[in-house]
Amino acid sequence: MVFLNTSDVLEGKILVNHYTDISELKGQAKKTIQNGDILYSEIRPKNRRYAFVKNLSNPEDFVVSTKLMVLRKKSDDLDTDYLYYFLTSTEAINYLQSRAENRIGSFPQITFEVLKKLKIRLPSLNIQKKIAKILSDLDTKIELNNKINTELEQMVKTLYDYWFVQFDFPDANGKPYKSSGGEMVYNIVLKREIPKGWGVKQLQSCIKKIIDYRGRTPKKLDSDWSQNINDIIALSAKHVKGGKLVSLKEANRVDEKLYQKWMKEELQEGDILMTSEAPCGEFFYLIGETKYCLSQRLFAMRADLEVINNACLFYELSVGNGYSQIMGKVSGSTVFGIRQDELRTVNILIPPTSLQKAFQENVYPIYQRIRNNEKQNQELTQLRDWLLPMLMNGQVAVADAKEMVNEQLGMVVESPADNQLKLTDKDKKIRRKMLATYIINQSLNDTSFGKTKFEKLLHLIECHIVRGNYNQRYSVQAAGPYDGGFTKVFWNEVTKAKWFKIEEFGRLKRIMPAENHPKSLVDYGYLSEDLKLMINDFISEFKTTNYERPEIISTLYAVWNNRIIRKEMITDELLKKDFLEWDTQKERYKDRLDNALLWMRENGIIPDGWGNEIKRAKK
Repeated sequence: MVFLNTSDVLEGKILVNHYTDISELKGQAKKTIQNGDILYSEIRPKNRRYAFVKNLSNPEDFVVSTKLMVLRKKSDDLDTDYLYYFLTSTEAINYLQSRAENRIGSFPQITFEVLKKLKIRLPSLNIQKKIAKILSDLDTKIELNNKINTELEQMVKTLYDYWFVQFDFPDANGKPYKSSGGEMVYNIVLKREIPKGWGVKQLQSCIKKIIDYRGRTPKKLDSDWSQNINDIIALSAKHVKGGKLVSLKEANRVDEKLYQKWMKEELQEGDILMTSEAPCGEFFYLIGETKYCLSQRLFAMRADLEVINNACLFYELSVGNGYSQIMGKVSGSTVFGIRQDELRTVNILIPPTSLQKAFQENVYPIYQRIRNNEKQNQELTQLRDWLLPMLMNGQVAVADAKEMVNEQLGMVVESPADNQLKLTDKDKKIRRKMLATYIINQSLNDTSFGKTKFEKLLHLIECHIVRGNYNQRYSVQAAGPYDGGFTKVFWNEVTKAKWFKIEEFGRLKRIMPAENHPKSLVDYGYLSEDLKLMINDFISEFKTTNYERPEIISTLYAVWNNRIIRKEMITDELLKKDFLEWDTQKERYKDRLDNALLWMRENGIIPDGWGNEIKRAKK
């Protein structure tokens, strides 16, 4: 069974999904759940330990603690999503927290008797659903931005690991340095081999200054915290976690007068924030907003750009050679931290200036996008938190709220067809090139990713996901649908620009990054973030397979779509017949077609007649 305690749920999400032997379950494991239930902790409501059970494939395998209330509606007059937003509103949580604190006991706790006496305004079921949909749209966009940021951060970490840990940065010939036999020398300080010509310096030689105001408080400066939520945020260690600023809503604030007294040295873009203790070793790369006040257990470092740039130093300290050294220098009896004199002795790997510059040029625009998404999430959260009680109390009309949300989300009023009509042939070619480039970059860590696999993924993604008229000219080829006119020009351009290269591993023509590969990562402005996530999910379905599976699916998709376009009868036998008649080489796949068709239906990869019929090319 999967056991859920109060610590296993947080702000709407279930955090664990690992199984425990029934004999090892705790005595508290007594409640079952089902989709549509709301899990709500009895202990300290302000900690927001709640979850909405939705789309869980195995709810019968879950058992929850007696300290989690399992709330299930008993009337069809109540929409569960509406109830969820009501119970998680600031007003409801504050009320329940106050009741918990008034309870006589060892810790603040509520019971179902307290919760069931809450009064909830119940408009018609239709209005409840509309209110929940408005709030859900905001939450969906917030979650989407979080997923996008996670992928962007992973992209940078992968590049850092490839260049500065594996040392496979592009050499003078555009080949991976270490894998291509680049000279390595043993470094006695790091006790490992590093590329010839690289250096190692202590952190104190890599930074201009450490900005540290940890001992300051408002009282010491004859002032007090501001109660104005629009004033300047005072950051402490609890607000830096996982490379992000968190829980800013609960952060203390300072007014401009106190800020000027406090921050004699103001932060600037590129500074690196680090927590000194409780916990030690959390980092934040300051890009975008810089007007913060530094308070408890937090300081900032400013790189000496003549030695190392901001991006390289940030990753060296937060995930690279420096991080393990920092953790090794942590000390303390009850609270673990690091002294600055110890921190300054951490050894930092110094790559050549040209490589540092190339890394920074890749990282900076990505982090700009990350910070923009974070800023948008703050704005969306503020709007949601303001709308929630106003909608629940009927103080804002549903139509007005929907208009506010649409405006905030920046929904496009033009239809996709209108946009397509405005594209020139040059625009279409660029968009298609960016799409193909994105597919490749998301697949470079796939050891079976070669030209054939790329061509079939391009066909499926263009026809099933993107569905944009970019002058595609697919025709019948032995391996499946193929657009030779575009593909040949594309490969000529990207190999000439040294974005990618083809290396032969037996029969596999594997696609690899070339000397100027970072230029292909900078910006894919023609693809929306939602579309990228859909593409990534689709690609992940094929990452553990060689070219054969995408070839089979791509060809089946094509013959199926052809029949829809021609308005012909469709049965599995006819689809298999068309597949085998596509080319004589397809005979080797005949025993795999039933499973392939089943897989396509299970995953919703079903054509609907979009695009043009794929025919044999004229000789």
